Amino acid sequence: MKMEGGMTEAELESYQSFAKAAMEGHCFYLAALVILLHDHISMFDLEVELIWKKRWSLVKVLYIINRYIPNVSFIYGTAVVHWISERQFTLQCPHISQIQSWLSLVALQCMQAIMVYRIACMYRYRRNLTVCIAIGFGMNLLAGIIIVSNLMDVVNVPISFSPTHRVCIPANFHTWSVASWFLMLFFELVVSSLAAYEGVSYLRESRRAKGDMDIAMSLRRTKERSIIYILMRDSIVFPLIGLISSVLSILAVFVFPHLMMYMFTVTASLSPILGCRLILHLRDAYYQPFSNEMQQPMAIPSGVDPDFREDGSPPIFTLETVSSTATLPPRRPHVVN
Repeated sequence: MKMEGGMTEAELESYQSFAKAAMEGHCFYLAALVILLHDHISMFDLEVELIWKKRWSLVKVLYIINRYIPNVSFIYGTAVVHWISERQFTLQCPHISQIQSWLSLVALQCMQAIMVYRIACMYRYRRNLTVCIAIGFGMNLLAGIIIVSNLMDVVNVPISFSPTHRVCIPANFHTWSVASWFLMLFFELVVSSLAAYEGVSYLRESRRAKGDMDIAMSLRRTKERSIIYILMRDSIVFPLIGLISSVLSILAVFVFPHLMMYMFTVTASLSPILGCRLILHLRDAYYQPFSNEMQQPMAIPSGVDPDFREDGSPPIFTLETVSSTATLPPRRPHVVN
């Protein structure tokens, strides 16, 4: 049966379903952008203190790229779909996948480089391990560049449901491009395994430690010997989150294809959060062995009244966390008039 406009009832239903799915995808994309910008704003004071005020180094360059490139990518995607004119949308849409693929590759590789550098520090720059993991990172980077280069012929088709509801659909998406996810999965598995192994090694060494301890030290060492306490450290949890993200992305491609674009958005937004927070949370311990990270005192959570009691102890309502120390700027001295 033909409906008004020349579409059959089945075609109209399919068109409406497609428009609804596109709208849900846009809402998810905008939500990811808001989370990404909120994460950046909430950590910006630490970024100024720990990044911008420091001298230039490899880690500083990696941080800046990992932090700002995803912001540019997400804002560019939002602008193409929602902010520019219909004519500009028609011109920009065919190339959006190419631009965002390169931006995502750069940000993702910087995040992995940040984690690789942390692994090298955890293992005290052991030559064999550092060389092997650097070679593995280089191969992963080269494979990513080759895969993205071969995606340059992907063209997006602009579709406008209304002046404010538009979407870009890849017309010739290459299914073999998901090979990059398997490479990332393998690399994240190696990094996570190395981080977890160092944590377990620290646990064994801690349990073998002998000597007289007072009650307070004994309680602290007992807590440090907990496998859960050790495995919840940032250097172990963050690579694990990256590994889980890779697994879910592969499942989305082959098992739940309707969730594929959602997982691509999640992965793109996770890379700056994981990489940058790893540096900011650990502060100086990022450049030191894992034992130094374990010896850090607990942090004072954000949002807590900064006024301390005269004896220097934290406020009564402070919540202890397992995150790294000094997630706030140094405490200013209390001046009494």
